[in-house]
Amino acid sequence: MRWSLSEISGYRVHGRDGRVGTVADMYFDDVDWMVRYLVVNGADQSGPRTFLLSPEVICSTDREFGLISVFLRIAAVHNSPVISVNGHITQQDERRLREYYGWPHYEHAVSTSTQTDDVPHLHSLAAVLGHRVLAGEDDIGPLLDFVINDHTWKIHCLEVDASRWLHASRIWIRSDCVKQVNRSTRQIELTIRRKAVLNSPPPDLTVLWPTAHELPAAGTFLVDTPYT
Repeated sequence: MRWSLSEISGYRVHGRDGRVGTVADMYFDDVDWMVRYLVVNGADQSGPRTFLLSPEVICSTDREFGLISVFLRIAAVHNSPVISVNGHITQQDERRLREYYGWPHYEHAVSTSTQTDDVPHLHSLAAVLGHRVLAGEDDIGPLLDFVINDHTWKIHCLEVDASRWLHASRIWIRSDCVKQVNRSTRQIELTIRRKAVLNSPPPDLTVLWPTAHELPAAGTFLVDTPYT
């Protein structure tokens, strides 16, 4: 199922033996466009804590009840490395976390995003919402959200507010049309021009969310009505 990524914020996370906490944010990869971690606010014996959980541990998501179930027990989460999440994740933090849980180390592809000792391609969802989306020198509008597949946790589209220059209140741009995400300038640069956005065919409204390989080649949806 495809849904907006930001709506997962606030979902309760339950382990095999009880509640772990609540989703507060997510980190995504701007090269492979995968959601890498959920930021979960919870508590252990020492008090409030923030935990990072990979989608690899998710066994189900329940949209109706705002619930995410994971394979882990509460004790396993509580004993995980303490990582200070302040919009950045360092390579050392990520290494400690993945080694603790035994998660495989994915390849750190090169990103053009400007960062220092952070993992070079991870971004906080909360931090990038509102970034200006640029097609060449043209400002398309602010980023509103991402559209993901909740089975693969891959980001397929960016949802952008284009109401300033299009009759459609929102447009959807394929993630593979992104050139770079720049934190310092709060901009997302595209590989396409605004003309490509204007000339994109409207979607087949009988199939609001086709499979990834069926997305229009030009890279955008021009839609007047919200998706469901």
